[in-house]
Amino acid sequence: IYTIYNEKDEYQLLGGSYSGNLLPQDSYMNLYYREDGIPFAAEPAAEKLRGLVRFQINPDIYQKGYHDSDLRKRATLKAVYAKNEDGEFTYVAPYANKFKGTLVDGGSSASLLNDYPVYRYADALLMLAMAKALLNEDPGTEINLVRERAYGQEYFAANRSTLAYPNDVDAAFYADNKYGAPDTDPVEAVLKERLRELMLEGKRWYDLRLVGDPYIYKYSLANENRLLWPINEDALTNNPALEQTEGY
Repeated sequence: IYTIYNEKDEYQLLGGSYSGNLLPQDSYMNLYYREDGIPFAAEPAAEKLRGLVRFQINPDIYQKGYHDSDLRKRATLKAVYAKNEDGEFTYVAPYANKFKGTLVDGGSSASLLNDYPVYRYADALLMLAMAKALLNEDPGTEINLVRERAYGQEYFAANRSTLAYPNDVDAAFYADNKYGAPDTDPVEAVLKERLRELMLEGKRWYDLRLVGDPYIYKYSLANENRLLWPINEDALTNNPALEQTEGY
């Protein structure tokens, strides 16, 4: 709600303004193409997103949030492409591919029937990994259990030198990356793994609050005077000893 009110850029529609159409409306998405070149207009009815409207995620997270070989990438986000007059495709933005509901037989709009996880095993593993990181212990066992599933056992085994903790340190990938950092910092390693694993599951803000203000300012546009709620005006009136939270 703060994001919307303050027009922060964590959410951007394809048109660049949250005040336009929410996405992905079929009538709008029909102008675009999937990553495999198939037009969204040609998708089967069961795959269409009728009635599902959301704010669009920042476009560059599709390239910088995940490595391309990470199976979570396309399970979480779906890329949108435009086709120019020469027939070439240009990446535009992604939209959320998680919890998109089901088009029930005979229905005209998506029914949100997805099971929404509160806690799951990967979350528990990464909570333990964060506890270890904060205690200056090695979080590698838990991180690698999550990564092995994310990349597939066979692929992960063949690429441990670049994917297994603490080897995810690709300088080019993490240069100016506002979604994660190399494994050289254990806390950063856990944070980026939680972002990739738990995206759209309501965990990110609390993860950043847990590890402290420097990470909040690095990975969000939160104002330092808005990290705490204001005190209700009635409470201030009824109790003169109270002082309003700084910044309000």
